[in-house]
Amino acid sequence: MLLAAVVAGLTWAAGLRTATVGLLALAVLVATALVVRADPPPDPVLPRPEPPPVPGARTDVGDLVWVLTTRGGDVGLGFHRRLQAAAHVRLRAVGVDPDDAASVVAALGPAVAATLGTAAPPRTGAAVAALDALERLRPAGAPPGGPTTAKSTASSTAPPVARGGTA
Repeated sequence: MLLAAVVAGLTWAAGLRTATVGLLALAVLVATALVVRADPPPDPVLPRPEPPPVPGARTDVGDLVWVLTTRGGDVGLGFHRRLQAAAHVRLRAVGVDPDDAASVVAALGPAVAATLGTAAPPRTGAAVAALDALERLRPAGAPPGGPTTAKSTASSTAPPVARGGTA
């Protein structure tokens, strides 16, 4: 509004007619109002790239905690699926065919084999028993208390790695 008054005063002092001064002041007032009322463009939002998942990373642990149990005391379906996948990997690592029901029962016991073979998520106690059985699983001929897989045997003889460095 101050700008319109200044423009009107300058044009009137320059000797223009009153009607012209009024129209010019009105035009400046409207233009100023439009500029002030216009919304500024929104700030650009760049997409944030998701880091690639790292097995065993903190997010994996957090995801497992959230899917571990339900209100009813069963483990979550996501945890049950991960448990079944880990059991397949673990059984293959020790030389047991996960698709052969008899060898799975012989290696893990009937209760754990039933827990891993069902599609419905088990109770928390049954899932813990299955995890314990998978941890105790040793390759044929392996000494008790020793490394549980060929991969862990190789890594147990490797020299220690300094934190943040390479071997």
